[in-house]
Amino acid sequence: MNQEAGLTVLLAPGALRWDPQAGSEHTFMYGVVEALTRRGWRFRVVTEDAVAGAVGEVVSVGKRHNAQLGGVTLPIRVAKAVSQYNLASGVNIVHHGLPFALGQTFSLLPYLANMRYLPFIVGPVQPLQTWSGRDEGWASLGYTASSSLMAQQAERLTRLLTLAVPKLLFGRLNRKTLGKSACVVATGETALELLISQGVPEKRCRIVRPPVHMEFFNAVQKSTHYSASFVEEGVKCVSAGWMIERKEVNLIIDAFAHAKYQCEQLQLVLVGDGPQRQQLEQQVVHLGLGTSVSFTGKLSRLELIELLAHADIYVAMSRSESFGMAVAEAMAMGLPVVSASNIGACELLRHQDTGYLVGIDDVNACAAALCELASSADLRHRIGTKAQKWALTNLHPDQAADHWEVIYREALSTIW
Repeated sequence: MNQEAGLTVLLAPGALRWDPQAGSEHTFMYGVVEALTRRGWRFRVVTEDAVAGAVGEVVSVGKRHNAQLGGVTLPIRVAKAVSQYNLASGVNIVHHGLPFALGQTFSLLPYLANMRYLPFIVGPVQPLQTWSGRDEGWASLGYTASSSLMAQQAERLTRLLTLAVPKLLFGRLNRKTLGKSACVVATGETALELLISQGVPEKRCRIVRPPVHMEFFNAVQKSTHYSASFVEEGVKCVSAGWMIERKEVNLIIDAFAHAKYQCEQLQLVLVGDGPQRQQLEQQVVHLGLGTSVSFTGKLSRLELIELLAHADIYVAMSRSESFGMAVAEAMAMGLPVVSASNIGACELLRHQDTGYLVGIDDVNACAAALCELASSADLRHRIGTKAQKWALTNLHPDQAADHWEVIYREALSTIW
């Protein structure tokens, strides 16, 4: 009999949306929970929203009404649900499983864990985003520079609540949360260094990289569904993500335009949607790139996999990424990746070995890397194969589950 049979983890919050198709940080723990469930562990997942049939015993606390204030209200709503429904009953471990941004996130669960003498775990912890500009949160509120006076006043108030308040309040709550944890799990070396610098004892820290969902590793059969998106004889580049300022999709288009002059066979497909899409479409027209650049809009996870199965190169120029799940997924598909040297990419890629790292905003270096890869199928295959091997070794859900299982076992031996 499995020695973990009957042991239950309260994973709260499990994700903003507990859905393997949601992508990004929403799936950081999903594959791990699937793997550990097969090994006999049980999970009670408290989340904002969940897809039908999701793994685990799922309890929804309802969707947030305000994108910016969600970081303030979610811990309160989670703690309320745990208390109201007595969700900690029969639980062996309490795990704050939402990606935990240092200084910007907190949890009320360690107090519950302390009262019940349960081990409390935090993670995966991410480094802070280094981007200081407007991001998707502001776009989701619908405020722009040309909004009405009332909207501008509302934006200023929201800025006060979401920028000033966290600095004053979240920092203290963040430290209290970390201080009460039996183990704090980081997504990589940068997050680990930040944890130690904030006073978390190194002996209580671990690194477990978020795994890529198994669908990407299993996608060995190439579909023909999206073949029309490309010129068959061309070298096919793909970039996927939310079209916001931080993602710097405009730089990808500029780099592609530079590379296209030297490598006419290059084609570019941009996946996703967002507030900058219209501006980006106009940029393509202005540069005279015509049908060599296409926009797909938002795709499902399966559609994205099908598209990546046809691609030759993946490109990303995001100014700031704490981990970089899209890059990790492209590596798992065996694609050579060209990426800006943000925190996430630097922890995933080795320059000219498993991919190409170029400077932030360095359009010329990105264009040169695209041309170098476009000119040699052997180079693309060699780098893509190395990238996939690294992903299989370091980002496979079963490997991540092995690490989390050790962490849970160690936490169970903690005396509170």
